[in-house]
Amino acid sequence: MIERTQLLPLGGDVSLASQHAERVRSLDDSITRNFSLILLAAMDTLSRLYAGLRESPFMDAVKQANLQTLRRKARSLMVFAGMIQFRMPSDTYAKLNRMDVFMN
Repeated sequence: MIERTQLLPLGGDVSLASQHAERVRSLDDSITRNFSLILLAAMDTLSRLYAGLRESPFMDAVKQANLQTLRRKARSLMVFAGMIQFRMPSDTYAKLNRMDVFMN
């Protein structure tokens, strides 16, 4: 669902993250005012998916690949958050970082 909005770059490509960061500035003010909440909700979703998958009883190649994919998406989100050129509450970065560390 998050990926279908194409609002956040979750593919792992730095150039794509840069393009998304440029595009954020042209979004409607109602979105940019709440962008920190969007970032936190996306990272929280990735973190919860990661935790649920990690707690599953089976450890196989598919599970490892899915965990790796979730970590890559979280890392892309962190890179993107650092590229955004407008102010967000400082605790947003701290919360994003905490969730990212939990996944590594």
